Amino acid sequence: MIDNVTYYREKLVGRGGEASVFEGEWRGSPVVVREVNLENRLWDGPAGLRIKRLVRREAITHSQLRHPNILPFRGVYCDPSTERPLTVSPFIERGSLQNLIEEDGEISFTMFQHVVSAFKDNIYYLHSRSPPVIHGDLHPGNILIDDSGVPYICDFGLSRIRYEVTRSRTQSPGAVTKSRFRAPEISTEEGADKSTQESDIFSLSLTFLALWSGKKPFPHLNEFAVVTQIADGRRPKRPKNFAIVPANDGKILWALLEDMWKHHPTKRPSSYIVVERLKRLFPQAIGSHLGS
Repeated sequence: MIDNVTYYREKLVGRGGEASVFEGEWRGSPVVVREVNLENRLWDGPAGLRIKRLVRREAITHSQLRHPNILPFRGVYCDPSTERPLTVSPFIERGSLQNLIEEDGEISFTMFQHVVSAFKDNIYYLHSRSPPVIHGDLHPGNILIDDSGVPYICDFGLSRIRYEVTRSRTQSPGAVTKSRFRAPEISTEEGADKSTQESDIFSLSLTFLALWSGKKPFPHLNEFAVVTQIADGRRPKRPKNFAIVPANDGKILWALLEDMWKHHPTKRPSSYIVVERLKRLFPQAIGSHLGS
């Protein structure tokens, strides 16, 4: 636990279904403070207790991670006015890669290589730990880019918190979060809270595709329709008019994505295999950082 955190509700950085993020300060440095969006009446009940437990668990896991492309974790702050746990991380002013794609419509090939390298390297680092750390919520919105162009992965454990928030609202034990980046096996009631290394790999494939194409998967469909498409075995088409990836590299990358988003989890490559295949594809980017 940390103290002496100041945050400003009028300075909203972002708001999703499960959490709101505000600008703040801690020890003279800018930070972001994340608060779970649970109704006031539920905080003192079973749902609130489960979420507080999950936040503590996330804090322990995140505090043990040391990687140059993982957003550092400052700690958990208990707001004395509400007694709710808030997670605190450094403020990255440039924002997420999703924002960058939406604003610019595309990224350079150099940026593509470095982001792909850093992001897949993060997943290998997480999955190779003992026990493995599952991110559970991979998408371009969870890649932050600092002013030097260095990418950071963030929002560990948010999928479990989102599951609990959704469950508390629907009063359903099998509440399902709909997301176009989620693997089919965790988009069902039975698997909603069971993210795995294999489901991370699936989400990583669609994240890579979004970076490649400059568009989210199935951009013309809403979240519910995309989940149905993926559950039925349909996958996005290869980008035709987006040329940041050279033609031959594009063929190799597309073959990798097709393996990563295979319908059956056991058919997907491990994070180690993904790293090895990307080393051959982008050898100059492996182990370096954007902007270096």
